[in-house]
Amino acid sequence: IIWAAGFLAVFTGGILRHLLFRRRILKASRPEADPAVTVLWEQIQQDAGLKKRLAPPVRSGLIRTPVSIGLFRASLRIVLPETSYSEAELRLVFRHELAHILRSDPHAKLFMTFCTAVCWWNPLMYPAMRCAAEGR
Repeated sequence: IIWAAGFLAVFTGGILRHLLFRRRILKASRPEADPAVTVLWEQIQQDAGLKKRLAPPVRSGLIRTPVSIGLFRASLRIVLPETSYSEAELRLVFRHELAHILRSDPHAKLFMTFCTAVCWWNPLMYPAMRCAAEGR
């Protein structure tokens, strides 16, 4: 019973933290105003061979670096900071974020949350999850 309670607390907490983070970022975001950015995003998706297109990027002042958030295709969003980028930089940003999506990194992060919840009693799981999230 103690293990199950710990599992539920850690797993539910991890999911809730992600959902609250996602909600806070997207609530403070605005649609991309520059049509050239949206056209470039569409072109990058086409070059990657995506048949089902992802939602256009949005801008948020709450982040400092570009991020892709969401678990399912319908909820995936690319969020850009309120920073101006050259076309070459945007191309790299979009390719990078699309690589995360195509590699199923959001699913891997959910799996790491699950693994941490399974072994919630092991103090080494928490630094391991942080290292995995940071890509180390």
